[in-house]
Amino acid sequence: MKKLLLTMLSAFILHFAYTQIPLGYYDDASGLTGDDLKSALHNIIDDHTEKSYGDLWDILKESDEDPDNSSNFILIYTGRSISNTSGYPDFNREHVWAKSHGDFGNNPPAGTDAHHIRPSDVSVNSDRGNKDFDNGGTQHSEATGCYWDFDSWEPRDAVKGDVARMMFYMAVRYEGDVSGEPDLELVDYITGSTSSPIFGKLNTLLEWHNEDPVDDFERNRNEVVYSYQNNRNPFIDHPEYVAEIWGGSGNSLPSIVSVNYTPSNPTSTDEVTISATITDADGTISSAKLKWGTSTGTYPNEVTMTNSSDIYSGTISSQNEGTTVYFIIEATDNESGVNQSSEQSYTIQNISNELPLISNINYSPTNPESTDDVEVFATMTDPDGTISMAKVKWGTSTGNYSNELSMSNSGDTYSAEIPSQPDETTVYFIVYAEDNESGSNSSSEYSYTVSDPENQVPVVSDVNLDPQTPTQDDNVIISCRASDSDGSVASVILKWKLESTSYTDISMNFSGGKYYGQITKQDVGETVTYSIVAEDEMGLQGTYNDSYQVSQSSNISDINQKLIKVYPNPAKEFLNIETQVDKIDFILLYNALGEIVLKINDIDNNKYTISLGKIKTGIYILQVVSDDKTHAQKIMIK
Repeated sequence: MKKLLLTMLSAFILHFAYTQIPLGYYDDASGLTGDDLKSALHNIIDDHTEKSYGDLWDILKESDEDPDNSSNFILIYTGRSISNTSGYPDFNREHVWAKSHGDFGNNPPAGTDAHHIRPSDVSVNSDRGNKDFDNGGTQHSEATGCYWDFDSWEPRDAVKGDVARMMFYMAVRYEGDVSGEPDLELVDYITGSTSSPIFGKLNTLLEWHNEDPVDDFERNRNEVVYSYQNNRNPFIDHPEYVAEIWGGSGNSLPSIVSVNYTPSNPTSTDEVTISATITDADGTISSAKLKWGTSTGTYPNEVTMTNSSDIYSGTISSQNEGTTVYFIIEATDNESGVNQSSEQSYTIQNISNELPLISNINYSPTNPESTDDVEVFATMTDPDGTISMAKVKWGTSTGNYSNELSMSNSGDTYSAEIPSQPDETTVYFIVYAEDNESGSNSSSEYSYTVSDPENQVPVVSDVNLDPQTPTQDDNVIISCRASDSDGSVASVILKWKLESTSYTDISMNFSGGKYYGQITKQDVGETVTYSIVAEDEMGLQGTYNDSYQVSQSSNISDINQKLIKVYPNPAKEFLNIETQVDKIDFILLYNALGEIVLKINDIDNNKYTISLGKIKTGIYILQVVSDDKTHAQKIMIK
């Protein structure tokens, strides 16, 4: 009996020394699950001892010490061990929860919280940027255990669980209940380069948590950070809390992607069809609901969505002009797992007054310093009038535009300069236009961050397309300049894709001070999205993004009036098309500006009737392609 007591006592002492969880630390969380557990853990770990951003240089060397060499510490994504005498640029401080997702910068408490900040290789940190976490992509050339693509990052296997548990910690620690603190939430979709306090993908993080359990390195790190901040990561001490809050113990949540609505500019006579691709990785979808309302965050109306394979759709009834409709999609799987999409919205257009159109928004320089004024450009037109007012509205917090600048114009191009701002300031702006009938429109929010001159990214400028308006007959030559203020440009890559394809990468050639790349000719109506990525010798990247639509060539050939018959002309309610072959490849209708207003593909019939009910009166060009023959004809719609 005495021997048994000694054995039990020894085991208790070893366990206590190993975990070092303060006695009673998690008592208030005992027996709780779900939101109750999340709330209790928040109250346990919040209000920690705040450290400065500068303190992290020393804290990280201790928290991430190499267990095999106490004179070194380990970089998170490469796994490389470096001397603890190292400093910048040997390593820098990686915010695992990227600071732009919540816009908290390097400020306490979130921006200096060592529970989610790790030492990292500088160039690898730059490549990771603010990407969401997900599986897949291309193997990284330096951090060879990591994979990445345009919008996601997969860390090496040995730290996948570490990353997941850091993200779970941040979602619990920061609930927005204290002034100046963000309300951070994990979501199960790729959020993109957003300033909203959200991060993805939750389901992938749950997988990583299960695949890479807590190890000694992570436990020791928890102790070191606790010694400085006086709070702990509960998901290292109690990994089982993850499943009790988010699930993930065998049931993946439904995936909701490719959310769309048609028509894209609804009027008061239109019902709007919402569609999405909904799948479940380990089961089936039992129900999908479309929830909507006319104020953000409130969805009193509910529609059961129907499906064809993985494509689900539902219809929202027509609404009055000027009404903004907000909607989400909620999907439930066969194991009662529930997931929701992010909120989306559309506004009912004024039929009698078309709103101003705002496009091609850009700013220069793309990587401004504290000495730079930033010029914002936009193309503005009004389909049924003129632009009477154009402004840039801007501020230094998302959604808050306390400053206004009137934009001057040259033709349809409008511009204004936002004055220079201090280093590391993030500027948020929208472009606003008003027409001569008091119709107004605003762009979505854009942002840029004033660069630290010690770590400049390359700048892509003077981007040109040849020809400026590509047609189906044109290979498109894209040219640009690329420069780096604190080094040299190592490579310039042209990335392009169609809506239904993945990106193709092309190395751009340098000649006469500019870089050149070619995109091959594409079909009429296709939208080509492209990015130019310039990388310097440190691996830092500057990016330019844009797109163009392929229009119809003015050289219409092979016209065969006898092959295809079109009537009546003028037309009012419908237009009939008859051919002498069994299949029409596609039909296009162009307005007087050369814009495609209607496209119909793959008609397995030699007759087709087009309903003209939603097309305005005017002169149009009809193009019909059938059996490799092209027919073009002027059409009047009454």
